[in-house]
Amino acid sequence: MTTTNPNVEPNPLHGLFDTRVGLLEAFDALLKQAQHQVSLADTDLTSFQLENTLRLDALTYFLRENPASKIRLLIWQTTPLEAKMPRLLRLLHSFGHRIEVRTPTSANAEHPACFCLGDTNFLVHRFHPASLNGKWVFEAGIEFNRLNSLFNEFWQEATPSLPPSNLGL
Repeated sequence: MTTTNPNVEPNPLHGLFDTRVGLLEAFDALLKQAQHQVSLADTDLTSFQLENTLRLDALTYFLRENPASKIRLLIWQTTPLEAKMPRLLRLLHSFGHRIEVRTPTSANAEHPACFCLGDTNFLVHRFHPASLNGKWVFEAGIEFNRLNSLFNEFWQEATPSLPPSNLGL
């Protein structure tokens, strides 16, 4: 049986998750907090369930609320997006100028990362692509900077991954 210290206040700025529900709750909270940029790195986007109506509505709201907001999707496998996510593809079509999708180069293809960054200090991080164990942190500071540097490194070497017809260009 686990006991907690009644003198220690729980920290509402970070937490752990080990289920899909925990991951999605953390991701949804990040989407509600983000105002300028969301950067998502995932094997194939399926773990974040972006086809879910409420989640897609949150992404749409994020893009409509601030005309300068952007979404960057870094995915290692595009097949699920192209074959099983028609609503997300419609969002890409509608906001293609503010949503970028890239696939890492072969040098980075062997090291998929699974995390989402919001603005300059929110993060949701799965520790391994094959696991649902992870953490979320708001006001992340150093941890955010480390993952943001990793994302930017992958992003700079990545190539646009969807054909222009899918982006509505």
